[in-house]
Amino acid sequence: HFVMTVKAIGGEHDVVFLNSERDYRDQRNLTVKMRKTLVPQVERRLGVPLQDLKNRRIVVLGTARRVRILFLDEAGRPSGKYYFQTHVAVTSETQIDFAD
Repeated sequence: HFVMTVKAIGGEHDVVFLNSERDYRDQRNLTVKMRKTLVPQVERRLGVPLQDLKNRRIVVLGTARRVRILFLDEAGRPSGKYYFQTHVAVTSETQIDFAD
């Protein structure tokens, strides 16, 4: 399990990200990744809207994986540049709780 303070919340397409650093490209960042369809269950379990997790400490159960993120050019093609993120995939609301 991982304990982190949520410093940033973002999203892309049908995915939501909770980040341990304000800059998600920071090498120290831990990203909790979940589908948007899971957000209502997480909010119900925790009793707060997802946006209220910012600056709160959470415990996340799961496996951290190093993921290569590609930079895309203007046409949406890989540019050859990339960076790494550390992701914990959340597929069930039971994987997230408050740390305190």
